[in-house]
Amino acid sequence: MSATASPKVSVIVPVHNTAPWLDRCVESVRAQTLRDIEIILVENRSTDASPELCDAYPAADARIRVLHLAEAGLSRARNAGLAVATAPYVGFVDSDDYIEPDMFRRLYDAAVESGAQIAYGDLIYEEEGTPQVLCDLLLERISASACTKLFDRTLFEGLQFPLDVWFEDHRVVHEWVARCRRIAYVEKVCYHYVQRDGSICHSFSAPKHYHFFLANFERFEFVR
Repeated sequence: MSATASPKVSVIVPVHNTAPWLDRCVESVRAQTLRDIEIILVENRSTDASPELCDAYPAADARIRVLHLAEAGLSRARNAGLAVATAPYVGFVDSDDYIEPDMFRRLYDAAVESGAQIAYGDLIYEEEGTPQVLCDLLLERISASACTKLFDRTLFEGLQFPLDVWFEDHRVVHEWVARCRRIAYVEKVCYHYVQRDGSICHSFSAPKHYHFFLANFERFEFVR
């Protein structure tokens, strides 16, 4: 597929050691019914086959661009993608997850039609090897994940993902929401949040618990 001259949405996909899931993720983005998109794969110091897989995709789809970073980190990867994104709206997909074919069409249409700066949809938690289970969101009625949302790129001016921390979405999404004049909601499951052993959210340590505390403390300070 040829590159889009003026994409409506830039889709940023950070990639780090997710070779077994990468093709499912990328194909779900390529299959979007909104065709006017650019896909930015940001590979950051993977030690598996992820770099080679990423480099092969542009030959199949000219809408795909690949960045290779010298440093690892989800926030670094997302911010690097933001630095080269050209579309007026930006979405994020983690490379071990996948999305519904009409996710960005629905979010884009909702944002444009309502003049919203953020449009968001539902996600479903999916256990690998088991049927899909729709989970109640513990404590939060809306997920803090950046991956369920489409952002007006101007929201990131002067405020991007914090570096060298875990729970980076939890620390900053509310700040972007507070900047919005209007927010649109799409009542449809669009995003599949894959639960797997070894992922960032499923490997815990004392520092990660501390970062979770800090993220919630910063939220408390913001509310206060």
